Amino acid sequence: MRILIAMMKHETNTFSPIPADLKRFEDWGIHFGDNARAAYEGTAMPMGAYIELAKSINAEIVTPVAAEAMPSGPVTKEAYEVLCNAILDEVRGGVDAAMLDLHGAMVSEVTPDGEGTLLERIREIDPDLPIAVTLDLHCNLTDKMMQNCTTLIGYKTYPHVDMYEVGMQIGQALLDSMEGKIKPVMSWGNVPLLSQTLCQGTDDEPWRHWFGFAGRRKRKRGLSRQQHLAGLRLPISSRPVIR
Repeated sequence: MRILIAMMKHETNTFSPIPADLKRFEDWGIHFGDNARAAYEGTAMPMGAYIELAKSINAEIVTPVAAEAMPSGPVTKEAYEVLCNAILDEVRGGVDAAMLDLHGAMVSEVTPDGEGTLLERIREIDPDLPIAVTLDLHCNLTDKMMQNCTTLIGYKTYPHVDMYEVGMQIGQALLDSMEGKIKPVMSWGNVPLLSQTLCQGTDDEPWRHWFGFAGRRKRKRGLSRQQHLAGLRLPISSRPVIR
């Protein structure tokens, strides 16, 4: 099996006068090819989790790009096309699945929905390609994102301390779907809620209560967090740390 694993992340503030050009990505971290794998293998990032999953099934791993930039104004057309084309060229070359670490709030000079447009372009090349996606808890989820991937998940903690865990969860779900063990179903909708970003800590109230409630409901209907991770043959004690 040949699995494409890539990261393309930017949290755009459309009011910012500072454009997210290629240099801005280079300043925070942009890697291509084998350098992308070397930069994130063994880390607690979603891309690190994806690589571990692919290695566990002896898949050929393709890492066209891993790029992230400091939040700022819209991503320039040049930067957006360079990052997208790195991924799209590998899809054209033929892959069996794609596992993508995205943010979910990228606006570019090309499109107001950077992630949705990327996924749409991938589907245009390979309409049936299995695609897993991780998103930031602060993403701007769109219908285009939902319609153009197989499995999708957002971080559940803020600060984001579960990035590796959600990457393992959604990547494994993708592999299970490819083996016919599960058939993923996704549904979403917007609620009339505007929350204060600085009061969204999931260890603080009121979110602590509601995240705890959701976790208890989930455990009643399925595996505990420890059982889930054990099922992936990755004990909590062996989780990689960021270099």
